[in-house]
Amino acid sequence: MKNAFLKTLIVFGFSLVVSLPVLAAPPHAIEVDVERTKIKKQKLATLKFLNANKDFIRGRLDALRESVKEDGWSQEVDARYFRYHQMIADMQAKKDSVAALEDSVTREELMESILELAEVLETLDAIEGALDESQARLEQLEADFVERQKTALVVLISGELPEMHPEGFVLTNEYGDSTTVTLNTARTAVLESGGVAELLHNFVEARPQTWEIHLQGLGWEHEPVASLRIHPAPNDITFLELDLTEVLA
Repeated sequence: MKNAFLKTLIVFGFSLVVSLPVLAAPPHAIEVDVERTKIKKQKLATLKFLNANKDFIRGRLDALRESVKEDGWSQEVDARYFRYHQMIADMQAKKDSVAALEDSVTREELMESILELAEVLETLDAIEGALDESQARLEQLEADFVERQKTALVVLISGELPEMHPEGFVLTNEYGDSTTVTLNTARTAVLESGGVAELLHNFVEARPQTWEIHLQGLGWEHEPVASLRIHPAPNDITFLELDLTEVLA
């Protein structure tokens, strides 16, 4: 059964091949033969190189074992030359050991620096906490004594002015803070009419303090004409009056 089927299939295929039309080549066509070139592979290239250069290699090896004297006789190579390689290897090993030791020391120093830095950070944190507490206390003091400040000092002048009177007054406290007040036309007119003029009206602290009064003007610059030791009452106004008749006499 199988043989009959194969025979039928072969006959059918042959009939198809016979029935295909044969294409004629054009008159100007050129026949080309394509052949496959076999690639030659080199085998044992290293052995061929060694074989081609064996004389050179043998000469270099012989030069390592002996040297030629001027008279043509050979002598042994100094054995120290063969120890150089070992010496270099030992030096490299020592260098690696030293590098490892330096790296270990560097790591220890770095760890110590980190620990010291941690201590410094702890100290800074403590200082920062103390500063925060101080800031809170200062804010409380400012709320009690600055924002609701009512303690004040008023300095007044009265009396007669001489014809050559000073140009102004300088009031200085014990901290060196000074206030300059000029004796202008308005104040002069008030004094000439027998009135009282204001020199200073400032808020001050409710504590004992010292104020000095100096004169300004040609011929009037000398020691303070008055030194006042006062203790203003809290939340109150303290008045001081300076009689120019006695001061400028």
